[in-house]
Amino acid sequence: MEKLTAAKNSVMEAGLPLRKRISLRNKDMQFGTWNVRTLLQAGNMNIIAEEAERYKMDLVPLQEIRWRGKGSIRKSKVTLYYSGDDVKQGYQGAGFIVSKKVSRSVLGFSPICDRICTLRIKDKFRNITFVNVCAPTEDAKDETVDEFYETLQVVCDEIPKHDGLRLVQYATINNLKVLSTWFPRKDIHKGTCKIPATNNTNQTDHILVSKRRTSGISNVQTYRGANSDSDHFLDGARLQQKIALMTRNRIENRKRLNVDQLIETDVECCYQQKYNTSCKENHHPMI
Repeated sequence: MEKLTAAKNSVMEAGLPLRKRISLRNKDMQFGTWNVRTLLQAGNMNIIAEEAERYKMDLVPLQEIRWRGKGSIRKSKVTLYYSGDDVKQGYQGAGFIVSKKVSRSVLGFSPICDRICTLRIKDKFRNITFVNVCAPTEDAKDETVDEFYETLQVVCDEIPKHDGLRLVQYATINNLKVLSTWFPRKDIHKGTCKIPATNNTNQTDHILVSKRRTSGISNVQTYRGANSDSDHFLDGARLQQKIALMTRNRIENRKRLNVDQLIETDVECCYQQKYNTSCKENHHPMI
């Protein structure tokens, strides 16, 4: 729990311009989840960003990125938020890759640990909290699994209520729906991870949504063509929601006076006469 407290105190709020207004994006939000296995290899981040753009993803939680530390990297078209081990690289790691448009709606990113992080986005009527987790496998020790779900439960309990057999129990306790299995699909599109040396797949990656929000989800599917040199497929969902975007106000152009012309005597006298006339009409002191 010490890691959780430290992470909460180091929430990275998204920088917003001083002059801002809220506009609404009248478009469904496309998001997904992707176990990319690693981002340590040179160029992997750019490949993931290109694939997310190709499939028109606004936001994709990533697992097993294996980076060290916590932070964010801002590129021209995307922003990557990451949460990894504080000491060594190569261990788990989770994060979010966010499109340029949606990044303006990000209220904050919380790196909890190398398996859990959250991202909060501003919505028209309420805020949306995305919780990205990389759960231990069945081979992990019971102590590791128990600690993970205890931390995850604390994170879930602290999400504002107006937001939005272990997995099933967790979904039941927290009133969530496993939407990865909700929509009818052919068997070939149900798998999310390839089994090595076979043509078979497992369904190990899931998208869980609060039951109050499920009416806004119009589709969940697996994109088998997305390339990241990973044995996991990109899983995507479409959220019918208006996302609030923070943009700069347009400042009207103001005409500036060319005061250098006052050096000329004729111009100065003409200006003084017009000024005195205006002051006299408006009952202001004259010069």
